[in-house]
Amino acid sequence: MNEKSYDRISVSELCKKAGFSRKTFYDNFANKDEILDYLITDFCVNYEKVDIPRDYLKYFTFWEQNQHWISLLIANDLWEPLLHKMFIKQWAAFTPKDWNQILGKQAVNRYKIYEFISAGLSRSIYLWYQNGFRETPEDMAEMIEFTLSGRMLRENQP
Repeated sequence: MNEKSYDRISVSELCKKAGFSRKTFYDNFANKDEILDYLITDFCVNYEKVDIPRDYLKYFTFWEQNQHWISLLIANDLWEPLLHKMFIKQWAAFTPKDWNQILGKQAVNRYKIYEFISAGLSRSIYLWYQNGFRETPEDMAEMIEFTLSGRMLRENQP
């Protein structure tokens, strides 16, 4: 994807670049989109290895360390769909242990709330990328924590 867009890369080109046969490829993947699923799994495994206790700091630190991938995924219109799949795959890693208790009566809407949060985080990364990663992961985490805590709404009430 550094040299050619994802849509224009053939399975044959992938195999040649990776140094294995088409048969080996098809023994492991049904199509090239399954490689993207593999990439998501790899992202999830590597995300879990980031040893930072604060969830949003961990999140932004991880993506700061993977700026090259963000650039490639955005350039190939894969950022939103792949990040969404990653969130779904790693539901437990991105939500507090007492998620349903925190939500209380809104627990029935947990998937909608989760989609809202995941879309906001995805967009935050995208805008951070467009801004040249000028803010630190700490700044980004603080902004998200402030926004999601409800303090922003409470502090700006008349």
